[in-house]
Amino acid sequence: MSRVEDFFIDSITDQGMTREGLWYCGFVSKILGILLRICRRKNIKVNGEFLDDKYSEKLDRLVEWYLYESFPRGKYLNNWNDSYWNPHNGLWGYLTIVGNRNPSLVTYIWELLIGSKGLKTYGRDPSLNFSSLFDAYLFLPPPPVGEFKPEKTNLSIRRFCSDIGYLNVRNYWSSEATIVSFNCGKYIEGIHDQSDNNSFALIFAGQPLVIDSGAANNTDENSPSSSLGHNLVLIDGKGQRFSGRRNGVSGKIIEYDYSEVFDYIIGDATESYNLQNYNPVNFAIRHLCFVRKPFPYVVTFDDIEASSFSDGKYHLYEYLLHIPKNFSVEKINSNKFRLKSVESANNCSFILQFFNQEKLELKIEQFQSKHNHSFANHNLLRFSTKAINPHFLAMFISEKNLENLFIKSNKDVDNRKIVLDILSPEWSDNLELKFYRGKRGSLKDKLFKFQRNEMIREKKL
Repeated sequence: MSRVEDFFIDSITDQGMTREGLWYCGFVSKILGILLRICRRKNIKVNGEFLDDKYSEKLDRLVEWYLYESFPRGKYLNNWNDSYWNPHNGLWGYLTIVGNRNPSLVTYIWELLIGSKGLKTYGRDPSLNFSSLFDAYLFLPPPPVGEFKPEKTNLSIRRFCSDIGYLNVRNYWSSEATIVSFNCGKYIEGIHDQSDNNSFALIFAGQPLVIDSGAANNTDENSPSSSLGHNLVLIDGKGQRFSGRRNGVSGKIIEYDYSEVFDYIIGDATESYNLQNYNPVNFAIRHLCFVRKPFPYVVTFDDIEASSFSDGKYHLYEYLLHIPKNFSVEKINSNKFRLKSVESANNCSFILQFFNQEKLELKIEQFQSKHNHSFANHNLLRFSTKAINPHFLAMFISEKNLENLFIKSNKDVDNRKIVLDILSPEWSDNLELKFYRGKRGSLKDKLFKFQRNEMIREKKL
């Protein structure tokens, strides 16, 4: 039982996250959930207390984590770390461990992913490898169960886990939500890991737009475990040191802030590139700003510099994005691109605009993940330029919302910052992004400033 308690202490964070993603969570929960039920039936306690009572808060948050990681329109899970889009793997032990907890939320997640609102398999897996249909007969909360309504929940729109270095945030609870997830954290020896520090994923207006390539445990440079399998920056074709098979890389969140309007997070993945002198950089910093109101847009800023900077050598830098195959890519001008759904029932269109001074080249490749799940075969976009320090500055926004905006950027080399102004008739946003210089043990000044100004209109007499 001490091993079981160690799992609760070390492997589930206070925010309810397990360290290897939801597939690993489902695998462990399949056994652990049954064990906890046996302990309760046989009155087996640890120091006079049932373990699922002692760690009830973590288990309650574990249920919530499944909700945060679910696609807002159901059917699929965000595949952070050792996870897949296919929810059957992650749900394998879901009901055994939490089926007796929050009945309305547990049932809603089940229905959203594989029930009447989702894939409609009800847990059946044709391969039988991850079937939980029998679990549903035994452990799905029996009716009547109160209806869980996401739009009326008191759950926060964000879940930030500092232990892992992971953020999941949305503009609101709805099937049309825009959701951003960001990862940059410490490698814990022995677990599955991927070379994904500073990587992000983006679901825009309910549509998966920027995705992770999926789980893998392979040390090959071009596998889904590698940086090529994530939304990162490569230098001369290489990213962070390879992961998989008990190899991993570490990063850290150096700033995180939020308000009623925005969430802003900055990750430092320098150590991930430099590990064992694999791909030496002076620094590898990524900013991500998610503005939620009155409509969503996302800004990323990469301040990354190869260690040969002092030699004045130019390197090939590539900004990588993985997108589903149901989006076409159209080049509007040198640094502006349209990502448009090709599905007849969905005419959504998004704009990706870079504010780099250098002209970017785009190469589109097919990327095949390890397993044949939904989204496994998708497109990899490689935006490239040769530079010393390119300062990739990118904005993602709905094309419809962009029509009424005026956007300008200004690179202030002397003051070591880039300023991005976004102007609408009703408001203006000012983003000030400071360049990172040198290795600092602590940050005295913020690397960013965000200011929203409301326009004052004269009243008509």
